[in-house]
Amino acid sequence: MDLARKAHALDPDNGAVKDTLGWMLHLSGRHEEGAALLAEATAKLPRNAEIWRHWGEALAAEGKGEDAARVLRAALFLAPRSDRAERIRFLLNRISPRIVPPPYR
Repeated sequence: MDLARKAHALDPDNGAVKDTLGWMLHLSGRHEEGAALLAEATAKLPRNAEIWRHWGEALAAEGKGEDAARVLRAALFLAPRSDRAERIRFLLNRISPRIVPPPYR
């Protein structure tokens, strides 16, 4: 995480760097801090479904199910056929089982 922090200090406006640091913070249990950076990352790279997924997972870990579902649906909308789409559907089903979109065919 030290390298991600250094990269963020050197280039604080870089969305990919914000995503990396935010995801690492989430994975280390610092969900709120990670989610804040991931929200900033989606603002910088709004068409990147993976960053939206990261943000949604961090929000879910914070217990913010409604916000997490909204963010995860955006990730699924951006990449319905991605290799992560099933993971997103799984997470959505855990958060709000009645509103999970069916697999894209």
